Amino acid sequence: MTYPIVFAPSVDKIAPARPEAPSKRPEFKIHLLPKAGHECHRFRLAEIRGWPETKVEMEQQCVTIFGHRICTDIPRLYHRSCTLYAYVDVCYPAGGLNDVETCILGAALAGAVAAVISGGAAAGPAFKSALEACLLAKGVAWASDITVNAGSDTDCVPWHPV
Repeated sequence: MTYPIVFAPSVDKIAPARPEAPSKRPEFKIHLLPKAGHECHRFRLAEIRGWPETKVEMEQQCVTIFGHRICTDIPRLYHRSCTLYAYVDVCYPAGGLNDVETCILGAALAGAVAAVISGGAAAGPAFKSALEACLLAKGVAWASDITVNAGSDTDCVPWHPV
């Protein structure tokens, strides 16, 4: 017997792969569907690259001591890198994309300020109000006919053991 005792996967019995634990982020998402004569577009307003995520899973590892095989679950740390982004879905009358695109930046700034102040709850309504105001200032007649949904999501690479 050697010291320290090292637990390592054995060749004759490797623990079965465990399914990946579900993400702590809710899977519930809202997608806007355009009304008749409307179209929708998703705008990415901000993104943070290299957002680190970690998790710990228990994995079975075994060691043979004095001819007896002893197996135990030990914690294993995993990490991955993600891109976290904030988006807004905007539905508007067909053909209005150019008008919406010219007003997105100012509305995004208003939504970001509202998100910081309210903890995120007021981002969507503030964005919609600012977008409507910009469209009205441009003389767009259908400005009050837009629909907005704000949210965030991630794109992640696979988990890797540390």
